[in-house]
This record gives sequence, C-alpha cells and structure tokens, in this order.
Amino acid sequence: MLLNSAQGQRDVGFFAERLAQASPQEIIEAAASAMPDRLAVVSSFGIESAVLLKFVADVKPSLPILFLDTLWLFKETLSYRDLLIARLGLTDVRTITPSPSALAVHDSKRDLCFRDRDACCGIRKIIPLGKELEPFDGWVSGRKRYHGGERAEIAIVETGGIRLKFNPLAHLTSAELNVIFETTGLPRHPLEALGYGSVGCIPCTSRPASSKSVRSGRWSGLAKTECGILAAPIFQIGTGLINPVFRDDRATKLGGYFEDSNENSTPRISHPDFAGHRRNGGNQHISRDSGQSGG
Repeated sequence: MLLNSAQGQRDVGFFAERLAQASPQEIIEAAASAMPDRLAVVSSFGIESAVLLKFVADVKPSLPILFLDTLWLFKETLSYRDLLIARLGLTDVRTITPSPSALAVHDSKRDLCFRDRDACCGIRKIIPLGKELEPFDGWVSGRKRYHGGERAEIAIVETGGIRLKFNPLAHLTSAELNVIFETTGLPRHPLEALGYGSVGCIPCTSRPASSKSVRSGRWSGLAKTECGILAAPIFQIGTGLINPVFRDDRATKLGGYFEDSNENSTPRISHPDFAGHRRNGGNQHISRDSGQSGG
C-alpha cells in the first residue's frame, strides 16, 4: 500500500536503523523482502550502473528494472543495456518511452531540450517514470554520496512522497566501485573509454572539463544539476504531488499531457546530427530469454 507522510517517516526510521551498517546486497534483500512484488529498480544503464545491477541480479534477477529511454540516448547506452541484461541474467527490464502525442504537440521539432531543459526532463523522464511507478511501494536508485552536490548527504533510505526510496550504493566511493568492476569482470560503458564520467541524454551530456566532479559533464555551464526524477516527491498522475524541479504551474500543465502514455509510439524523428538512434515503441519489457523488446 502506498504510504502517507507519517507512515513513510516511521518506515524510514525502521529501515535506517536496521540497514545502517548493511552492505548494498543486504539493503536490496531487505527492501525486496519487505515489499514483495512491490519494489522496482530505476537504472539509467549509465557509466556506473552495472554495479547496482550486479547486486540486484545476485539478490533477485526478476526484480523489475525501469529504464527511461528519452529517445535522446546515445546508441552506446542502448547497446550497453542489452549487454548487461544478457550478462547478468536480468529478466524484467522495462524500457519506458515518452508519450508520443505529448512529443508531437510540445516537442515536434525536437528542440525543447535547447529551449527549456526542465520541461524536456518533465516530458521525457519525470512523468513517464511517475506513471510506471504507480504499482510500486518502493524503488531502488544507484546514487552515491561521492558524486557531491545534492547527492552528498543522501540517506540509505528516504521517503519519495508516497513511496520509499532505497540508495544501497550511497556510501560507496569511486575506488570501491572500480574494485567491484575489476573483481567481478563487469563490462564498462563504451563511452567511459572516451572520457565521459556520467552519461544521460545526448544534448545534455559532454565530457567533463575537469576531474573535479564525475557529473560535471551533465548540463555543463548551466545551474541545472539533476533531471528531477530523484527529487522528492516525484510527480504522480492523480495524486496532486508535484516534483519541485518544475517552476510555477508547469507540472500542472504537463500532467494533462500524459493521459495517453500507453498508446503505440510513432517512429522516432531523427536529429540530423545524431542519426542512427531508433525509437523504442511504447513501454517495453526486455528479457534475456528473447533478447527482444515486447509488449
């Protein structure tokens, strides 16, 4: 059952005490045990994502993993997703795409990311994820404190409005992540070798200008540092909860655009500078058994 504020705070206190010294695997195990069939993992299949996904696979490879394909992702990220699914034996990876009609009406020229980054994140990430999270009581993220900024003080467990949010890798350092990659033989994201420290959508990702922050290549030169999906509370249709990433009444306006989020997708419009990126039609489930996306 979805949480009210008081219940959420009580549950946070319970888990915080129980998991204070727990390993990442133990945190995932505890969350999955407490919320059978009501826990999801949210992953970008980015530079460091393999570590979290390895722990998930070791605990329960059938845990639902929600992957946001904004239709602006690097093709290398899509290939890396497929590689990790096969390598780790993940059986319920769900690829989530934006509402086709919302894109047609509000971003038909694929230039919203250059005009209003927050609105673009809202249409392509925040509201599609909020819709997909509706059946779940909790979710798992791969955030780490060493990333700095808004992540520097993240707790192992938080309230995300009406559901709990677990951060099993919060205390891990860059050196510890590298050890896990090396000792387990996990494959690296192809763009890491090209100098990328963090990878998201093409227009908002660049190689970091310095080594001061692993995320310095995201929204470089802008005040923006997060897309908003990890802020609390996340927007959920029908609840009245508004993600604070939105200014003014933008969240209210965006909410009306997503009533048809399950409709079939139209072909992706190719950006002339980034040919070869394909559209994933609708919300898709990918399993290692088929190697393909399905309905």
